[in-house]
Amino acid sequence: MSEARQDEPVQRRPAGEEDSGEIETLPDGSVSIPVLEEELVVTKRVVVRERIIVHKDVATRTEHVETELRQERVELEQDTPE
Repeated sequence: MSEARQDEPVQRRPAGEEDSGEIETLPDGSVSIPVLEEELVVTKRVVVRERIIVHKDVATRTEHVETELRQERVELEQDTPE
């Protein structure tokens, strides 16, 4: 009895940045099968949650204040032509 046996060694290589993710047949006849995994991607973005409105109230009041003020006097002398 004869038995035919074919060995198929498996190699693992890291995927590159430009890997297509498709099954490919290599020039030597080997088949390259991508191994896929799910990866959780979490991102943050800014969204408007609420708006705060600030009102400006203007109030005017009059207050009587007693105090002593400084006074200045100016005297002008006019030159008369001779």
